[in-house]
Amino acid sequence: MGCEDKLPCGVTGPITDPLDNFIKQTYHDREMAVLNREEKSFLKPMQLAHTTIHLLFTKPAEIINSVFDTISCKKSNRFYHQKFARVKEIWECDQSDPTCVFEAEQQFKRDHMVDLEIVEILRERLDVCELRNEYSYDVNCKEINELFESASNSYHIKYGELGVKLNARNTLNKQKNRFVENRYLQRMLKRKVEE
Repeated sequence: MGCEDKLPCGVTGPITDPLDNFIKQTYHDREMAVLNREEKSFLKPMQLAHTTIHLLFTKPAEIINSVFDTISCKKSNRFYHQKFARVKEIWECDQSDPTCVFEAEQQFKRDHMVDLEIVEILRERLDVCELRNEYSYDVNCKEINELFESASNSYHIKYGELGVKLNARNTLNKQKNRFVENRYLQRMLKRKVEE
């Protein structure tokens, strides 16, 4: 079998992408009439240059690429989301390096979207559980409710009360202020206990 993973029984592989099906049905299955401009000269220099470049550069590259694609061992893509490599966080970046700061901001936006989606999914699961168990949802949905509460609390601690300009720097400043406030409260508690 080589590089292909064994699929469990009953699984035939990844499903076709509905967006690709729509694009294929909408654009590729239709016949289109394209008007070609007739060249008056005998040699047709643009067509000759285009064909020469295609045969010298593009065609060999396509052949080599197809050979390497057949040889290479790729994992089957079963998911439609893109996996991004983790980059440095905003506090690890030098402020004079705009590329690192930009990548950290993009990483922060992706993390924010993932955290928001987690809270939304847990909220949907809690709503479904409450609808299924109308009279005993407090007992049957206790675990999902605890998960939702902890996820929404951690989301609010990290992203809450930041306003419209939600970015990595503001979130980092909020986190620093919270740590300073916690240290101050711990010192005050130690002083009260010692007195």
